[in-house]
Amino acid sequence: MKEILDVIQYLQNYIAALEVGVHKFIQALPIYTEQHIRQEANRKLNTTKEQYLSAVSAKIKDYVLIVELDRDNWIANAVETGADAFNMKEGLLNSKKAKRSKKTGFRYISIPISKDKNVPGGTEKSQDYNARLNQILIQPKFGLKQLKSQLDGSVVETQQIQNTDEKMGGLYRTRKHKSAEAFHSGKSRPKWQFVMFRTVSDNPVSKTGAKWDHPGIKPVNIFRSTEQWLNQAVDTMMGSFIQSELDKVRK
Repeated sequence: MKEILDVIQYLQNYIAALEVGVHKFIQALPIYTEQHIRQEANRKLNTTKEQYLSAVSAKIKDYVLIVELDRDNWIANAVETGADAFNMKEGLLNSKKAKRSKKTGFRYISIPISKDKNVPGGTEKSQDYNARLNQILIQPKFGLKQLKSQLDGSVVETQQIQNTDEKMGGLYRTRKHKSAEAFHSGKSRPKWQFVMFRTVSDNPVSKTGAKWDHPGIKPVNIFRSTEQWLNQAVDTMMGSFIQSELDKVRK
């Protein structure tokens, strides 16, 4: 009789272990999905990565995995599915960061354009930019250092790069330290990033007003590749969760 009771208890524990394993897998699936999307974004995206990731959400509802992209985030959706050529000017000037000139009444906003030295650009314009930047950095002259604390506790260090090249006006170098303590220690030496500020304005005499045409965005299809990954990995992932719980029963 005891053997029968032991078998019944084992089966009950076995079934319970299956249920726990499946439950843990379901709870972890959105996390694994978002991690995979982040990996894909790290591989495929650059300046739009953080904005794209901020628009991603994954959750379980009624045992169904739902992965969504914020419909109101135009950049994230354009990056995912692609976009035809468009003019960025109006969108930039409608930003909350845009200001209005007290003197002329026209809207304007300063846009930082990031570049790395010694990285060849894909277009003739980009190649010219990098050549000019590298020439300036042979004997650079820097303005006063500016420090700005961020909400996450980090400190951004910025300096203007002074030069006489008319096409390279508004050029700065900037780097981010993990904390004020790290900066003041003198041991923190993150990589410098180079940023050129360009002003967008709806002033008709603005020299940069008509130079904000975007050639279009190629789709990255991260959601599609994530779906393919899930189809291949979901059985293995669930099996590992279940196996982990069954191993506890057998001990």
